[in-house]
Amino acid sequence: YLKNLNLRLFAAGAGLFFVFVTVINSRWWYLLRANGLGVRFLEAQRFGWIGLFFSNVLPGATGGDVIKAVYIVRRCSGDKVRAVVSIVVDRIIGVLSLLVIGSLASLLAMDRFPVFATSMWLTGLGIFGFCFLLISPTLRRLLRFDALVARLPGKISNVVTELDGAVLYYRDHLLGIGGWILASPVIYSLFVGSVFCMDRALGVGLGIADYFFIVPVAAVIQGIPIAPAGWGIGEAAYGALIGKFGAATLPGIPNAEEVMRTRGVALSVLHRVHVAAWSLLGGLAILIDRNAHPQDDSTKDNPIDSA
Repeated sequence: YLKNLNLRLFAAGAGLFFVFVTVINSRWWYLLRANGLGVRFLEAQRFGWIGLFFSNVLPGATGGDVIKAVYIVRRCSGDKVRAVVSIVVDRIIGVLSLLVIGSLASLLAMDRFPVFATSMWLTGLGIFGFCFLLISPTLRRLLRFDALVARLPGKISNVVTELDGAVLYYRDHLLGIGGWILASPVIYSLFVGSVFCMDRALGVGLGIADYFFIVPVAAVIQGIPIAPAGWGIGEAAYGALIGKFGAATLPGIPNAEEVMRTRGVALSVLHRVHVAAWSLLGGLAILIDRNAHPQDDSTKDNPIDSA
């Protein structure tokens, strides 16, 4: 498959992914500004790319968020809790956005794959319900959320209260957050388009409508923190889904599902390696940051003031 790769289509897919990551980092920057943290746009972009770089070695496709948290806490040392919560809220918005796209696309697959489609809708409704619990004063009051927190041990109660306060801060910015979620079909079309272009570059043979369902599902699955960057998990997800969806595109061919599963794994490997290559921009940002803040380099012993 790689030997016959169409380089122009591959380059188009790579360009779409770069734009997608830039937009996603911009969403996080909006959340940082909404929380009054005063982080500049280019700073948020730098930390976002650094997080992508470290996701290559940390478990799950979102493992780089841990490193983003380290950098943003150092940048916003006066308000560490709100800085970390901005990453959590950004991740929740990302999952909701994927579920919105997957749920809409699953309507086209309801007849062929009712179990997949139903699971997508149930998962989406469950996460929306959880988010509603976080911000709804009425529901929190009915569940006596504040009373439950007060009964926790002192230190745990204080931490939960701080986190809860940081989350509630975004209640005043629901319009902007809702805008990002409503824009998700456009934003994540860049990601889906990237995978679709690489499908065409390899000659996998699925339609773009199928990828609007496959990509969100695979992206959520490979976020499970088992293997570095979700390696293996993502390949299994893309292989299984493309095998199921693509078997119908090879009528009369024996073992059509196995053939399409192999193509799905090849597509996942190609896209993942290309993401790792883009993430080297984050590695470059790390080197620049270390040169700019040599006193923060933990690999060096701190000098002892003899005075």
